[in-house]
Amino acid sequence: MNASAIRPKIGRPQFVMHPHLNFDVGSGQGRLHVINDNAGRLFNFSRRSAASDSMIDVSAANAADAKHAVSLGRRPSPGLVPFGPVISCALAAISDTDMLLLGIRDYGAGCGVDPRTPQGRAALYSLAFMLRRAAAVYLDIQDYELKAGIRSQENPDGTVTGQIFLCDTLENGAGYATHLGVAAVMQDLLEMIAQPTPREFHNRLVAPPHAEACDTSCPDCLRSYSNLAYHNLLDWRLGMDIATVALDPHTVLSLASPRWRRVAELAATTLESARPRFNRTVVAGLPAVTDGREIIIVTHPLWWTERGGQGAELRAACDEAAARGLQIDPEHGFVSVFEALRRPA
Repeated sequence: MNASAIRPKIGRPQFVMHPHLNFDVGSGQGRLHVINDNAGRLFNFSRRSAASDSMIDVSAANAADAKHAVSLGRRPSPGLVPFGPVISCALAAISDTDMLLLGIRDYGAGCGVDPRTPQGRAALYSLAFMLRRAAAVYLDIQDYELKAGIRSQENPDGTVTGQIFLCDTLENGAGYATHLGVAAVMQDLLEMIAQPTPREFHNRLVAPPHAEACDTSCPDCLRSYSNLAYHNLLDWRLGMDIATVALDPHTVLSLASPRWRRVAELAATTLESARPRFNRTVVAGLPAVTDGREIIIVTHPLWWTERGGQGAELRAACDEAAARGLQIDPEHGFVSVFEALRRPA
């Protein structure tokens, strides 16, 4: 089974959410949908024959038969032909199990997480899978005993909020997620990620052997076969940042912090290499590239870049760029570290 095609989803849970510090958390029984969409291609079912009501994906069956024939050194059979209309669909395994839901209330001035954007989804999925790893350490279980994912919730004002869920893999639950969904326990998990604790989860991530070698994510921090579909999104720094914000709404997300400084410089170098006319520069402490007329500023993935919503660090950089006579294109004048390390051109 293709792990990149399988994604867990939940609906609107019925349990109550409880506010604590800068997050809301709740837990209880809920319905889990594990969706297999064939890596976005869907499955195409049709009746096997006029005499049968059973459905089969003819192309998948023929491909499997051909692969088997080759392994035996014989010629593939002519293959099946679809009978009747073809129904395109995804497959779902639906079960009731224990789950928890986590939401962060305030990301601070000039920052936000929109699950409709790649960097917003990256932050949420990164924390989700980081929480799963931390929970495995906390409970002394295997991380595959929990599933992780995100859900989106539309607010009355039209904005969309992203939430994180963890749920027990075992049908009807094993009690893991409901225990982790207690506010004090969730605080312990977030502290394991955001700051040094006796379990040394945070310490291993920020230690030079990992932090200086891992620009986004790796098997030592976030990646596993079970989250293969999300590898290009995952970023341990983003997960750690929003875990810190969940504990304290006054947290400042800055590229000057020790965990971002090296990759912010790397992002600027990558942008410079992708734009032959541009050279490295710095504006108000932020790395940037310029051709002497325009400037592209490297930003934190969770910063708002619209002029009215900018935080102090980015606003100061824009003011200095303007004082130097450099133009900032509203559409292309800001490139986040997340974007620069993945698609710099």
